[in-house]
Amino acid sequence: TAHSQLNPDQSKAFDEISDDAFCDLRELDANDKAAMADKYQITPWTYLFAQDGDRYVAQVTLDKRSLEHDGLSFTAVGVGGLAVSSKYQRQGIGTKLMEEAIAYCRREQIDLVFLNAGEALHDYYRKFGFELHEYKFTGKSGTEYLEDEGMVLFLNADTKKTLAGDVFDIGRGNV
Repeated sequence: TAHSQLNPDQSKAFDEISDDAFCDLRELDANDKAAMADKYQITPWTYLFAQDGDRYVAQVTLDKRSLEHDGLSFTAVGVGGLAVSSKYQRQGIGTKLMEEAIAYCRREQIDLVFLNAGEALHDYYRKFGFELHEYKFTGKSGTEYLEDEGMVLFLNADTKKTLAGDVFDIGRGNV
């Protein structure tokens, strides 16, 4: 189910799923938490949820933005916070949710989808067509970053032809 704004039940479920799925983040030291707060900012365009009956069990946030590169404009979507409640993991729910996110982006005529994924997740995202691709972005502090674990899925051939070999700027925040 796609939502551009969260109602109170969805907001509560979003927090609970995130806390459950990303519990390792609680163990980060203060410096790592500060770096993450600077880098990972999302201006949600839409949220997608998976449900089991009336219970929300998985989510992903999509952040839509316009990119300029070599005088050309592109529409990009950052994927952030793909999370599945621990009780529902390893059942294909995350895969189905990611497939729906990509299909949603295709329907909305998005040029490319990007995300940050550690090496352990590269093979997972490759099965959707993502490829490793460096990109630049700016943190909340104004610090410029180069994302070397970035992955990009080009949704049209012209965009891929134009951007495939270049390090492009995705703007503020990295999702």
